[in-house]
Amino acid sequence: MKLVTMRETAQTLLDQVPDDELDDIVRFLACRGISGTDISAKAIITRGGGKELTPQQWEAFIAEYGPHMLPPDGEG
Repeated sequence: MKLVTMRETAQTLLDQVPDDELDDIVRFLACRGISGTDISAKAIITRGGGKELTPQQWEAFIAEYGPHMLPPDGEG
């Protein structure tokens, strides 16, 4: 099994981005680097005072609210 570096992963992703979108991605990454703000999902949840749901909590949430989260006509 070959280990892939972060640089290789980034290059693979960037190779798939259309040229006209590269500037926006570079600006986003530069902004993140300058501010030092971690924008991972875990960091956002922590900063917002939230917590990750257990699988049981997630299933209960979906059971209650899931039908209201999709378009009623079955699209999407």
